[in-house]
Amino acid sequence: DSSCQKACCSEQSCKTCSGKFYTDKCQAGTIGTCAACPTSTSCSAGEYQTCGDGALSKCLKCSNAPENSAYSEGSLSSECPWKCNEGYMKSGTTCVATCALYSCDAASSIPLKASTLCNGTTCSSESCCTPKATCGSYIGASSDAPSAKCAAVKDAASDGKVWAPMEASAGTTLYCKGTESDDSSCQKACCSEQSCKTCSGKFYTDKCQAGTIGTCAACPTSTSCSAGEYQTCGDGALSKCLKCSNAPENSAYSEGSLSSECPWKCNEGYMKSGTTCVATCALYSCDAASSIPLKASTLCNGTTCSSESCCTPKATCGSYIGASSDAPSAKCAAVKDAASDGKVWAPMEASAGTTLYCKGTE
Repeated sequence: DSSCQKACCSEQSCKTCSGKFYTDKCQAGTIGTCAACPTSTSCSAGEYQTCGDGALSKCLKCSNAPENSAYSEGSLSSECPWKCNEGYMKSGTTCVATCALYSCDAASSIPLKASTLCNGTTCSSESCCTPKATCGSYIGASSDAPSAKCAAVKDAASDGKVWAPMEASAGTTLYCKGTESDDSSCQKACCSEQSCKTCSGKFYTDKCQAGTIGTCAACPTSTSCSAGEYQTCGDGALSKCLKCSNAPENSAYSEGSLSSECPWKCNEGYMKSGTTCVATCALYSCDAASSIPLKASTLCNGTTCSSESCCTPKATCGSYIGASSDAPSAKCAAVKDAASDGKVWAPMEASAGTTLYCKGTE
């Protein structure tokens, strides 16, 4: 070393390179070589380096990416490659927000395509969602009348149930499946199979039919059933008109009823006695020549009427005048009316086999 080191080694400049070359490995012991600039960088994403005229720079920080983006790889120039973050779309040198960043209310709206651009960086329901049609717009204003829209549902309802409009809780709105107020979008979303309205006490379920679950109506105070029919009402049900069966023989129903105890009247000639109709003497005709009828309201013996129960025998002329004789009867002789010339008041004579009667029973 003492003899050769300074005689064989000298302080020299690193090798000079130009163009697309850089001085490589210029270090103690060698002035390096000219190496071709690399065609790719070893810098991390978001870093870059330059090369040429003898120099290859260290990795430097990139600064060209816009907001809402990220560098995708290293670069050999300051124009580092970048990509928009998820939910953003490249527009020139910026990243614009898309509707992929916004969540629409699934109950009330339908989302537009995720690639739809928002208003700059701000997304909203107005820019990303289409409002669904409401059940109110499909069914119409509520009323007691059946809804034709729900009444038109073709699926058969279960026993005791009907297709009727769904009811939203207070302060909420029911929506169709789509944006159009048509059957395919709204019918099954706004109508459901529901039980008829439950009523109790002196109320019945009225007009539960396709389109409406009905209402609770007060039981009627009179019936529309014909005479001899009845209906019952209460605890949600008003029955159809049913046949009465409580009237006794020889009677007729007088009007309809709201219970099985239907009102009835005895037929003409019969009189009510408890729960039966008893025949009266109005049904019997006495022999006018020989008897006097009792009052028409006189009760017969059960359902059988006879002269014994309805007629009082008249007195006979024989009992009044006495045994017939040729001698003048004192009874007829006592007649005060003057007889016509050549005539006298005398007992009448009945033809053979007949009897003469007085006017009354005495």
